[in-house]
Amino acid sequence: MKNKIKVYLVDLILFFLISAPLLYNSSKINAKTNNIIQSNKVNTLNTEYLYDKQSMIITKKKKARQMNFLNRNSRLNDLKIKIDSTIGSNKNNVAVAYYDINTGDSIMINENMSFLAASTVKVPINMLLYDMVYEGKINKNEKLTYTDEDYEDGAGILQGQDLSKPIAVSDLSRYSIIYSDNIAINMLLDRIGTDNRFNYLESILGHNVDRSDNYTTAYDSLQILERLYENPDNNPYYQNLINLMENTIYHDRIDKLIPQHIVAHKIGDYNEYVNDMGIVYTKDPYILVILTKDVPDANELIGQISKVIYDNVISNEK
Repeated sequence: MKNKIKVYLVDLILFFLISAPLLYNSSKINAKTNNIIQSNKVNTLNTEYLYDKQSMIITKKKKARQMNFLNRNSRLNDLKIKIDSTIGSNKNNVAVAYYDINTGDSIMINENMSFLAASTVKVPINMLLYDMVYEGKINKNEKLTYTDEDYEDGAGILQGQDLSKPIAVSDLSRYSIIYSDNIAINMLLDRIGTDNRFNYLESILGHNVDRSDNYTTAYDSLQILERLYENPDNNPYYQNLINLMENTIYHDRIDKLIPQHIVAHKIGDYNEYVNDMGIVYTKDPYILVILTKDVPDANELIGQISKVIYDNVISNEK
């Protein structure tokens, strides 16, 4: 009997000796598992907090964008009302295209109505000229010879001068923009080619143009100036053209009532058609095209429309 008790005690001691480490390890594993679970809970809470915080940020940004959009729309609507009021009874004889270059906001009035471009066409002709210079097809220093077919009355400084000596391409370009010289642009067109001129316009506008006359729309003119500003081919000569437009001798329309030094523009007149188009370099630059037909004191009206837009832009600058 005593032997059985001894054996039992020995077995019991051996059992505890073997089980103790296992129980200890098990408790450690359970503790570690609990720590992992608790950690996961904390991480989950942190993730949920970060997600909620991120969602709040996104929501705030979205609301800010919506408010900005609504404010811009409200501003544009107010500006459109002011422009319409300024145009008044001339609403069927005036086209306006205003385009904010940074935001893409725009106001269009009769933008697809056709008007004679008059001398505003000298801008795309010079753009083509400078593209050909950039491509090496024309040398800006080469000299062109005047012919009787190049003569044209109207704007310019070459009428009445001795034109027996050839004139450099760069000088003709300068005369055609600063003085709106008709003889100069005709001499350049002889060198560029009439077909090239129309092909160039169509490549910019994306549609066919009437090759029998010199018609344009406010929207088409805007597209031309947008290309000049954006300069997609990085043509270094485009800046020269902009500089010439800034230094024109004509200041009786778009820049009549606003600072002249921030406006690069080109006027155009032909009988009852009085036009102006340009880039206005405010903090937020914009393009403005105004075309008119049979409008009394058209120069003043163009100046007033330009002033309304300029004042609105300046008041919203930050």
